[in-house]
Amino acid sequence: MQPFEQLLVWQKAHAVAVALFHASTPWREFELRAQLRRCAASVPANIAEGAGTDSPGLFARYLSHAQASASELRYHLRYAHDVGMIDATEFSGYDTRVQEVRRMLHALTLRIRQRAKP
Repeated sequence: MQPFEQLLVWQKAHAVAVALFHASTPWREFELRAQLRRCAASVPANIAEGAGTDSPGLFARYLSHAQASASELRYHLRYAHDVGMIDATEFSGYDTRVQEVRRMLHALTLRIRQRAKP
């Protein structure tokens, strides 16, 4: 496997997590802020953990976990928008970025699974 920092999908997921950390700092809704930050950080963390394995099958499993965390993140962003924590423009921007990460994760998972086949 390669160092996770070299994976474009990790770079994009990490950038979203960092941006959301900073954007959510002033939020008074502490539980939502904490949950959003956790699932945002979970995406690049799962990519990094999977890249650190020596098994393509395990890497694909961690990428699948990252996809699930990205889906959860999309929900929390929607919820943050619907309760007035972020405006429509912010929501749209983050949602677009997270969907891009999900598509990249899906494509990478397919490639890794192909390599894992005997």
